[in-house]
Amino acid sequence: IPIRKVHLLPIVTSTGGRYNDFTYSEEVEIEPKEDLEYLRVGLAYLMVVLRISYALALDTFAYSLSNVGGRKVLAIHEEEAAGLLDIIDWQDVSKQIRRIEPDLLTLILIREVDEAAFTTLTGWGVRWELAEEAALRAIEYLTLKRRIEVEVRNRKIYIPKPSTALHLVSIHTLLFPLDDGGEVCLGYLGIFDGENYQLTKVVKEYYSRGLEDLFLGKISKYIDDPTYKFLIYDLDSFRSILEELGARSITYVVEGLRKEGRIIEVAEEVAKFCGMRTQLENILSSIGWEVRYPLRTIYLELEKSRSILRMRGIHRWPSFTKYLGRKAELHLMETLRYIYLLHLISEEV
Repeated sequence: IPIRKVHLLPIVTSTGGRYNDFTYSEEVEIEPKEDLEYLRVGLAYLMVVLRISYALALDTFAYSLSNVGGRKVLAIHEEEAAGLLDIIDWQDVSKQIRRIEPDLLTLILIREVDEAAFTTLTGWGVRWELAEEAALRAIEYLTLKRRIEVEVRNRKIYIPKPSTALHLVSIHTLLFPLDDGGEVCLGYLGIFDGENYQLTKVVKEYYSRGLEDLFLGKISKYIDDPTYKFLIYDLDSFRSILEELGARSITYVVEGLRKEGRIIEVAEEVAKFCGMRTQLENILSSIGWEVRYPLRTIYLELEKSRSILRMRGIHRWPSFTKYLGRKAELHLMETLRYIYLLHLISEEV
C-alpha cells in the first residue's frame, strides 16, 4: 500500500467571482440499516469504474450520504450539467464493474475520489470483492426510481422502467383482409422504444403497395445504431404478415437484423418462465394481466367494415375503416407495451 505525505497549502485570497447554474441530480432514500461507510466505498469505486471504462472525468459526478433523524439518503449530481444521469446505462455499468480487474492504479484513483472511502477500503485489507459488491449495491439504489413493480401470477417483480436508455424497441404488426380474396388488405406496423409509439398504416390494394418506406424511415435511427435490440413476439407470424402485405423491404431489413443477432423473440423467452409457448393474449391472461383492447373486438369491427364494403364496393374502403383503424391502433399500442414488459420480466426471473 503506498504511503505518501500530504500537505495542505493555505491560499489566502478571496474568490474571483461566482456563478449559478442548474444541473442534474438524483436522490433516493436508502435502507435504515445500510452501512454508509460500506456504501461510500461502493460509490467511490463506481466513480473510478466510470473513469476507466467510459473515460469520464473523476469529478463528473459528486455524491453524498446523509443520516438525518434516522432517514438515510444517497444523493448524486453532475458537477457540470451534461444530462448523463438521464441516459447512463447502469446495467452496462454493472457489467463493467464485474469485468474490471482492479490494481494499484485503481486504489490511487479511489484515494483521489474520496479519502474516507480509501481509508475504509485499506482498513478492510483492500478487499476488492467488497468494493465491487458495494458499487453494485449503490447502483441498485440509483436505479430504484427507474424500476417499476409488476405483478406476475401474484408475485411482485421489479423491472427496469421502460426507457429509451434501455436501447430496446418492440415491433408488432396487424393484418386485416378487407375482401374475401385478400386482394385488398389493411396493415398496421408499430414500434415502441420505451417512451414513444410510432404507428404506420400499410395498404395492399391489388398489386400496389403503400407507406412501407414511411415505416422504414421511422425506425432507421434504431437500425443504424448497433446498440439497439428489436423485440418481436413471434418471428414466424411477423414474417407471414409482412409477406401478406408484400412489404419486402421491411422483410429484408428484419432478416438482416436477425443475422446480426439484434432480434429477440419474446415468445421463446416467455415460454421459459411460463412453461408454454402460445399466443400473446393467452400468456397475458395466464399471468393475470388485463387486456383492454383484445383482438376479438378488433375482428368484430373488421366484420362490420367488410359487411358494409360488400354492399358499397371494396373501392370505398377508406371511408368505412375509420373505426377499425382507431381500435387497431389502440390494440397495437397495448400489444407493443406488453411485448416490451414481457421481455424485461424474462430478464429478471
